[in-house]
Amino acid sequence: MLTRASIVAALLLVTASAEAQYLGPQQIRPTRSALWGELGFYTGELPGLAGLLEAEATVFSPLIEGYFGIGDSLAIDFAWGFGQATVSWNAGPIAGEESEGGLVVGNPFFGASFVSRSRNGVLRVGGGATVPAVDAEGAGKTLAWQIAMAMRGLWDLWLWWPDRLTVVPSARYDGRSGSVEWAVEGAMGLMFYTGDGDQETEVPLQVAGEIGARLSKALVLGGRLQTWFLPTGEDDQDNAQVAVEPFVRVEGEHVFGFARFTINLDDPWGFAFDDDGVWGLRLGGGARF
Repeated sequence: MLTRASIVAALLLVTASAEAQYLGPQQIRPTRSALWGELGFYTGELPGLAGLLEAEATVFSPLIEGYFGIGDSLAIDFAWGFGQATVSWNAGPIAGEESEGGLVVGNPFFGASFVSRSRNGVLRVGGGATVPAVDAEGAGKTLAWQIAMAMRGLWDLWLWWPDRLTVVPSARYDGRSGSVEWAVEGAMGLMFYTGDGDQETEVPLQVAGEIGARLSKALVLGGRLQTWFLPTGEDDQDNAQVAVEPFVRVEGEHVFGFARFTINLDDPWGFAFDDDGVWGLRLGGGARF
């Protein structure tokens, strides 16, 4: 026969387990497995892009991601992006307006993560590698992969960079304190050249912090600050990118949706609303299981 104390203890355990699921303002609840996708969008003028003058660009960029748990402490991770670009420009009084389109298949990423869950946080530490798949021939395809990574503030640019096999160690921690949810994450890429000729191995670094307010069981509003840096880059190039990203997430029991708006703050792809800047609107959703 159940005593009153045992019933109360059981209810507290169920409540604690339920609350522990609501973590991560930018990511989804830390269930064992999840699959989600997004569609990124940008349109605007990009003077001088790919050697063209007054180029008008429109880019759509889908990205699918997921992780699949193997037991409680190990997950298999993957990500794969695409880019579809249309670029038009004025080729002069004789040729007039010209346009070109291009579809880029990104570099698929496969990896694994160690997952540690606690009452108020989830830690993921892992690594993986990309498979070189980007074909960047032609103005349309060049635009597609450049803007696909620019609209995300160069975050995870190894998903888009051509002729590179990249090994990626990474870590992320999601935490919660009351109705405030927060996260920190970082990664490093070892980008090995796979094309013709010789090029140096590039080593980009990236780090980000997020904070969000849970306004209800189903709604989170928040923001993200991220930076990308290329210490191996040439001195005469812009080797850093800073971006902010307000976001909203709506959650159901097994499904979720989100909207993100990436604003590049400085060169090479900022300020986002300048004539040669890039912003990114990304809408998506998925399921957890």
